[in-house]
Amino acid sequence: FLLDLCAVFQVGATFFGPENAVLIVQSENVERLGLVILHGLKGPVHVNGKEYNFNSPMPGLASNHTISDKDISDIIAYITNAFADKPKGLSADKIKELRAKTPKDGASYTEEELLEAMD
Repeated sequence: FLLDLCAVFQVGATFFGPENAVLIVQSENVERLGLVILHGLKGPVHVNGKEYNFNSPMPGLASNHTISDKDISDIIAYITNAFADKPKGLSADKIKELRAKTPKDGASYTEEELLEAMD
């Protein structure tokens, strides 16, 4: 479980740089963070005015059936508590709802899809 938690943040730090991975975690919209953790993210992606293109998508944890909605909720609470200015969280029920909001291709969200999913 802890390795999966570390992998999510490490992948984000690898793609966007550690300072920008923290910016993603500090986003005001914690549901977006939940969608990225669950379903992953593929580029191009804009972070802090800079465009990032990467060859492979950041994987999500939704297909890992050993990680429960409560576990995902705990991951979000942990990383926002550790890295965000204002710790936030999502309930396990909200994670279940977000798990059902799948990307168009069924794999990873694009930046555009992620923004649309929260409208």
